[in-house]
Amino acid sequence: RLGYRVSHSNGSNISVRHLEGRRLVLLGDLVDRGPDSVKVLEFAMALVRSGVGLCVLGNHDFKLLRKMQGSNVQMTHGLEETWQAVQELSAERWEAIRLFLSKLPIYLLLDQGALCVVHAGILDKDMGRMSARIKTFCLYGDITGKKDADGFPIRGDWSFGRTQTQAIVYGHTPCERAIWKRNTINLDTACVFGGALTALRYPEMLLLSEPSLKC
Repeated sequence: RLGYRVSHSNGSNISVRHLEGRRLVLLGDLVDRGPDSVKVLEFAMALVRSGVGLCVLGNHDFKLLRKMQGSNVQMTHGLEETWQAVQELSAERWEAIRLFLSKLPIYLLLDQGALCVVHAGILDKDMGRMSARIKTFCLYGDITGKKDADGFPIRGDWSFGRTQTQAIVYGHTPCERAIWKRNTINLDTACVFGGALTALRYPEMLLLSEPSLKC
C-alpha cells in the first residue's frame, strides 16, 4: 500500500525498491513479538542494504544484541523464541545480524533536523547529543516503574512542555490509535496484540494503517 516492491533471488536474498524514491523508516523492536523475528530482521537488513530503508534501535533489539555479545539478560517477553531461532542460523547469518544491530542508530534527525525518529522518545534538549542517559531514554521512554492493570509499564508524558518545532515520530508504547500531541506521534498501534500496523507518510503527514493478522 505504501508503494514498495520486494523481490527475492537465490532463496533468502531480498531487494526492495520504491518507484518514487521514498525511504521506509523503521522504529525498532524488530524481534520477539511475532512468529518469525529472523525474517523481520533480514527484511530490515535488506531495506538498509538496498538504500531504501533506515532503522533505529529498539529495546528488544538491544536486548538481543546484548545476548549475542555474551551478556546475561532475562529471557522474557519473546526473547526465548527469538534466541532459539537465531541459534539455528549459520555463522554467516548470525554475524550479519549481530553487526546490523550493533550499527543501528539510537535516533535519527532527518529533513535537515525537522523530523526526529526514535524508538521510545527523546527530550528536546537531547536532540543532537548522546550519553548513557539519553540512550536509555530513547530506548525505554520516561520510565516510572509503575504498571497498568494489564501489566504494561506506565510511561511518563515526556512530550509535556515541549517548546521545539521538530516533529518526533516514535513507538514502543502500544496505543489504540496514532494521535499527534505537541508535534509528536506514537505509531505503535499494537499490531502484535491484535491492533494494526501504522505508517506515517512524511512530509504529507498522512497515516496509513493495516489491521493485524492473527498468526
